[in-house]
Amino acid sequence: MNNYFKEPLYKQLENIITNKIAKKEYLPGQRLPGTRQIAKKYAINRLTVNRAIDELVNDGILIKKPSSGTFVRKESENNQLSFSLDFANNGISSILREHGISVENKVIGQKVFKSNSYLDTKLELDESELIFGLHRLRSIRNVPFALEYNYLPLKFFPDIKLSDFRYVGLYDYINSKGIKIHNTYKRVQLIKTPANQAKLLKIKKDALIYMIQYSSIDELDNLVEYTESYLRPDEVHLQFEVDFE
Repeated sequence: MNNYFKEPLYKQLENIITNKIAKKEYLPGQRLPGTRQIAKKYAINRLTVNRAIDELVNDGILIKKPSSGTFVRKESENNQLSFSLDFANNGISSILREHGISVENKVIGQKVFKSNSYLDTKLELDESELIFGLHRLRSIRNVPFALEYNYLPLKFFPDIKLSDFRYVGLYDYINSKGIKIHNTYKRVQLIKTPANQAKLLKIKKDALIYMIQYSSIDELDNLVEYTESYLRPDEVHLQFEVDFE
């Protein structure tokens, strides 16, 4: 560790700890060395160590147990929602309803606008075509877990503005129009949360978060939806299935 770069020492220590977890040097459920020992090893102040640990606790990576110490969080200790990435074909609301969980949707923005160069590419549209944009904050028991930005070509859903997406699921609406999602292309990243999204999701700026981009194609090979979704990893556990064939 050093002071020659702009990154604060506590951030450097966060990176060291997360790298050790990633390399299995610290295993799930394992107790970390004490703050005094860590401070001595890296020649830093114990306050710096405490701040780094507190940040990782807030990010859901570590857990503090009174009178016991700090531990790498085990999956079983996470009170998380669990999703397969196939939720993009059915919608989060539908999956949670099957488990008796009610999702609260807050519409933070919706409008019709002309396509731009970025969405032209994502939805294979011409610049003159219209898009319906829907931005929603998803919560359970007043705790936000997802922020979604949905974009749909208006030509496929001319009456979409009439739906109240506080109560109507987007995929329920799509299915009601006789459009069946045939395939969904997904891209998942773990990113540092931008300031605007952090405020809405009630987490710290730069905390790690899932960002999922997915494009949905109907049975006629039309791109009918492009979505960017931000999911809190302390509230949501994603499951991946890989086909090697």
